[in-house]
Amino acid sequence: MKGKIKKQKSHSPELISRPLVTTASQVNDAAKVQKIIEAIQKKLKIVAEKYKGINDPEGFVTNLKKALGMNINKSSNYRVFMLNKQKVSLRVSNHHANSEKYLEHLQNDFNLSIMISKRYKKNRFQSHPMVKLKEYVYMGHLLKSVDSPYSQITLSLIDFFVTGEYVDTTGIAKVNESP
Repeated sequence: MKGKIKKQKSHSPELISRPLVTTASQVNDAAKVQKIIEAIQKKLKIVAEKYKGINDPEGFVTNLKKALGMNINKSSNYRVFMLNKQKVSLRVSNHHANSEKYLEHLQNDFNLSIMISKRYKKNRFQSHPMVKLKEYVYMGHLLKSVDSPYSQITLSLIDFFVTGEYVDTTGIAKVNESP
């Protein structure tokens, strides 16, 4: 078929790519925000199940971004969530974070970055004294040394939405912090 773009098989069609609003417009919109978080958790469970037993990252970052309602056409994606009455920014990317970039946006109580790369990359993380950021870095051959690393990362994100704390269950993440 001429001019028709084929989707890669590894991308789950059941995951939506439209962004979801996660900040409440009024103080009493907590139930609405909770429903959005629950919808995201369901999509993340689909991704976790899809990558159970798989050590090949093909399509993982794209599927993760879709489940989180992020724009899949950018290499760095940010999304702000209200968790336990705190404004939390979540970033998913294939390269290290620059904390200073967070100053361009509204101030958040906490910023979490998940960096996933098939190949080893030199650590280019940049800290900033005014930005509270924690970056979990997963890369290279270490990903192949763990059972279902992508499923584990996704399950850790599901728990993050419940507890407000990200815990690396793979044991291979390098953690960068700012300040």
